[in-house]
Amino acid sequence: MKVLIVDDEKQIVNYLQRIIPWKKFGFQEVKGLVSSKEALVLLTSGYQPDLLITDIKMPEVSGLDLVQAIDAHTQAIIISGYSEFEYAQQAIRYGVKEYLLKPIYEEELEGAVTRMIEGVSAEQAASQIDPFQFYLYVLTDINDYDEQLETMLTKLRENGYEPRFLAEGETGLFKLNWQNQVFGFVKSDQEMPKMTKQGERQRLFKVLFGLSLSTNLLPPTIKKAIDQNHWNLLVELLSPLEQAPETQETLTQKMQTLTYLYLKRPDIFKEMEIDHFLQLATGPFLRQFLEKWMEISVLADSNEGIVRFIQGYVNRHYQQPLSLEILGELVHLHPVYLSRMYKETTNENLSTYILTVRLEKVRELLINTDFSLKTIAELVGYRKPQNVIALFKRKYSVTPAQYRNQQKSHLKHH
Repeated sequence: MKVLIVDDEKQIVNYLQRIIPWKKFGFQEVKGLVSSKEALVLLTSGYQPDLLITDIKMPEVSGLDLVQAIDAHTQAIIISGYSEFEYAQQAIRYGVKEYLLKPIYEEELEGAVTRMIEGVSAEQAASQIDPFQFYLYVLTDINDYDEQLETMLTKLRENGYEPRFLAEGETGLFKLNWQNQVFGFVKSDQEMPKMTKQGERQRLFKVLFGLSLSTNLLPPTIKKAIDQNHWNLLVELLSPLEQAPETQETLTQKMQTLTYLYLKRPDIFKEMEIDHFLQLATGPFLRQFLEKWMEISVLADSNEGIVRFIQGYVNRHYQQPLSLEILGELVHLHPVYLSRMYKETTNENLSTYILTVRLEKVRELLINTDFSLKTIAELVGYRKPQNVIALFKRKYSVTPAQYRNQQKSHLKHH
């Protein structure tokens, strides 16, 4: 919401801008003007504050003139000196409900603003808020510092709104498409039970996902990976969560990971709707989404960052074609430039790194499975087993078959 403060004394405007924590009351913009003429031009040219605080007697344009220039959406608080009481009575006739005498004290202004906010409908307040931010605030406890969202949640609670699926044609606030139905906050005829913020979270989680909200906090390893932009590590850390059954713990952790990621890197979720965001947490989509995002983003300006990204991609996609053309396209670099840059940064060829990763996988499969060499070759991205035999022998001085026999013999003796 927006508040406009008008007084011909600069120090009073500054004082009123600072005296109370405006954000706590849901005001993101606190504009102050010394010229009432400028204020009138602003109000008559389409500027709509939610609250106008104005001195009643000013040299250019009076506070009463400003009150007459606002529309029904804007509420007003008039301030005046003791001698201007008659003006104040006139202001009341214009529909002004709040009138404060100078000097103005903190608790008096807080009281007036609180009463004014109670007069703002839940619909009006909700129209000022991004549904994306609101749902993240209610469903996780990561961005708890936002006082505007706190005020909105309290307002919904006090006005008897409950989160549920809407019947056809029914209206609601913060609507989203979920599981082929429309979900939102709907005004209930029955008296709603008094709930804490945590209770509200639990209720919303239960209705949306059919699960309770876990008290588990975001693991420090995941938080650190996001803080340090270690995206490959993040993808690996999320793998167990993706494969695990949907429980309150896994769902809560995925929601918290996504929210923390959103706070740190909002660009990743640009133009995403809240229902798509929630879907990322409720299926095996999160890792896939991050990998896709990593593949189309240059993750760092530095050569080291690009090298880290390429190595991470090779580690995850070693069974697929990995030509310089394919890898160059991922980081928007010419294949020749990528090859040279990789060599200068790591002192080895990119092809050597790919070969090392693949042959390590061959070694693992020779030890841990009974697959034929033909199958193993295909699993690590080679079409011809004879290529693998030659490359393996060059690196480990034995053939794959000899290596497997050595390992089996070694295990027998131990």
